[in-house]
Amino acid sequence: MSVLLVEDDPDAGELMSLALEGRGASCRLVETGGAAVRELSRGPADVIVCDLSLPDGSGLDWLPKLREVPGMASVPAVAVSGHGSAADRASSIAAGFEKHLLKPAKLIDIVSAITTLTSRNGPLAMKPTLARLAEVTGCRYTSFLRFERDTLVNIWTYDQCNAATDAFPAVAPVEASYCILVKQAGELVVIENAAEDPRSIGHAKRHVLATYAGAPVFNADGSLLGTLCAYDEAPRTIGAEARTMLSAAAHELEGAIKDVE
Repeated sequence: MSVLLVEDDPDAGELMSLALEGRGASCRLVETGGAAVRELSRGPADVIVCDLSLPDGSGLDWLPKLREVPGMASVPAVAVSGHGSAADRASSIAAGFEKHLLKPAKLIDIVSAITTLTSRNGPLAMKPTLARLAEVTGCRYTSFLRFERDTLVNIWTYDQCNAATDAFPAVAPVEASYCILVKQAGELVVIENAAEDPRSIGHAKRHVLATYAGAPVFNADGSLLGTLCAYDEAPRTIGAEARTMLSAAAHELEGAIKDVE
């Protein structure tokens, strides 16, 4: 696929471009919003990856102009920024970006965002996998989350009520999520009714999320990468089919991640 990469840091842009081309993409690297418009006038791209702090203005302001170029009206876009608060992400989504990545973004985060937004087949096209998990579990939310020390990084979250974009915060403390239980156990964790489950006592999410089912996702070296999980405000029964599918999807991701890294 063709990726328009808008990044004013030459070293960061070159590294990202080389990494994506090594995975089969054709990258067109530019350093400003104006240069991006001129590049797209030569031919459309399949996806835009845009830094939000550019020499000639904010990527938030440039994205609508990029989509005015013929053939680019519905092309998906990924924002890359050094700021990742909920307010920053809300601004990106409001501007038209479907995904907001926090710098320095890891390759797995970038590749999964691109493949998900362009509907490419394969285990890193996260939206189809997460949508199937939502259907089987009955949960509103399904996520692929990565552990980074004491932080939980959102690779992609699927919301059945807002399937077009991933508007969840980029990062959160691991302790603020039930994913801490998966990190501690290193195995599938299922909570069907938090109000009745002793593992949720004292947890910040006990009165917010009633249901949680999370499977660990491991790196090739056996270390824990993150979790594939489903969760909902209402109590849900997570049956054998849902548990099996969750674990199987986590193993499928492990193989795809090995290829990316």
